Amino acid sequence: MDIAGKGGNLLLNVGPDGDGVVQETPIANMAAAGKWFNDFGEAVYGTRKSCFSTSLGNDVKVTTKPEEGKLFVTLLETDPKVKGMIMLPALENKIIGVKELASGKDVAFESFGSGIMLQISDTAKQEYAAVYEVTVEGEPKEKIPGSNKENTNLAADKKVTVSSSYDGKGGDMLTDGDSSVSNDNRWAPLDTDGSPWAIIDLGEEKDVREIAICEWRDTFFTQQYRVKKFKLAVSSDNENWNTVYEGEAVGERLTVNLKDKVKCRYIKFYGIEKVEDAAGAPSFHEIEVYEEHLQNPTISFDSMPQKIQSLPFELKGKYSDGDTVSVKVWSASFAAFEIEAEINKEDETWSAVLDEDKLSHGKLTLTAILSDKEGTQIAASVCTIDY
Repeated sequence: MDIAGKGGNLLLNVGPDGDGVVQETPIANMAAAGKWFNDFGEAVYGTRKSCFSTSLGNDVKVTTKPEEGKLFVTLLETDPKVKGMIMLPALENKIIGVKELASGKDVAFESFGSGIMLQISDTAKQEYAAVYEVTVEGEPKEKIPGSNKENTNLAADKKVTVSSSYDGKGGDMLTDGDSSVSNDNRWAPLDTDGSPWAIIDLGEEKDVREIAICEWRDTFFTQQYRVKKFKLAVSSDNENWNTVYEGEAVGERLTVNLKDKVKCRYIKFYGIEKVEDAAGAPSFHEIEVYEEHLQNPTISFDSMPQKIQSLPFELKGKYSDGDTVSVKVWSASFAAFEIEAEINKEDETWSAVLDEDKLSHGKLTLTAILSDKEGTQIAASVCTIDY
């Protein structure tokens, strides 16, 4: 599915041995694959590559049938009840419906300005992979946010020095212009690095107003982001540093808007602490630096535990370029409901309280939704947590 989603063809290197006999193991593997294709071949045969410009992770692959207005979203070797939801990038198209390909059962979904969430917690696990069919009006096309060409990323392709790196995942990944969520496209400090840091050299002094950080999410173990705290500092000589921001979490993309422009050549990302139950050190896809503030609605959760031990439980996070925040609570065991959050416009934070009303034990999917003054949903962030 990974190859099909990239528009390629997979060649199976299967042949007879020296005696002209095909061994039992490849025969059994091909028979098992054939059985899966009998049920889910529509997601492979006659399809084209994904309509999305970035990877959706190791366990989610997308193929399309543009002429039929269809996307096929394949969840690899993961229990939908554990995954809870799939978040897709935003589409230009109106979504007609989503269904589970195996049963034809409708799948709940919600569209936001920044993406589409498929609620899969009550769908069935398949032997190798589950497939969801998304039908849209017209040929599926990714919605690309408008950009200000004059406000270029000052950190693009710039030199990065880091405290440590693991398995070739070095600091150059932070400024390569690729913020996709691939497991290989990230700076990964060593797990033994107790105080990881990265320094970006802009090449010469620049006026800086905004810094964006994209964190890698651990999809193999806890399904959560790992940053608990971090700091940003600036310098003109790489020796004397001025701390300009201290944060408590990063998430998929955190945009830091400095109160005033600062003139600097070097930017240091440091003081990075991980959450207590993290499986390893925090890791990051990209750091972007801008002279002016880009209008880019974002919302994120602060670091969360794997499990809610007791209620009431306070949810907290950050937002930018929006007016109201609400949190939608999903589960396979009860109807979804929404709670309004309180916002602090001065430091662009939000908070909401989960209490016992309407909740039951199990895996919860929480969607923080950012809306504008007209009530239009413009950004969303999703996390899963046990209760």
